[in-house]
Amino acid sequence: MKLTSRMKMTRFKTFWIQMWKNKPLDESHKTGLLFEAQSLHNEALIAFSVALSIEPDYVPSIISTAEIFMKMGGSETLPIARSFLMNSLRLEPTNHHAWFNLALICKKEGLEQQAADFFQAAHELESSAPVQSFV
Repeated sequence: MKLTSRMKMTRFKTFWIQMWKNKPLDESHKTGLLFEAQSLHNEALIAFSVALSIEPDYVPSIISTAEIFMKMGGSETLPIARSFLMNSLRLEPTNHHAWFNLALICKKEGLEQQAADFFQAAHELESSAPVQSFV
């Protein structure tokens, strides 16, 4: 039986979840960042999904998931990315990374004024953010 790419991805995802089930949240998120840096978007999404299955409100993984969706596709994935970013802002309204990525989406959608407002918010929040996170 020849495995399709969808079957391979399902097997990989199952293996990945079983392997990382007992790993700390931060390890799953960092693994996702490593996959993202290698442009392994599907694998990164799986790692971020594992992190979010451990802690559904983990804002760094929510934002990273949105960034992957922004990179993976065209206009069809932007609403998904926007939804993740809006959720992250509901949880953490002062997160400048979320505002910046939301501005990028608005820019891609041709919403220049809204993009400018979001870029401004991201800039102001970043300039007032601590150098290192307290969390």
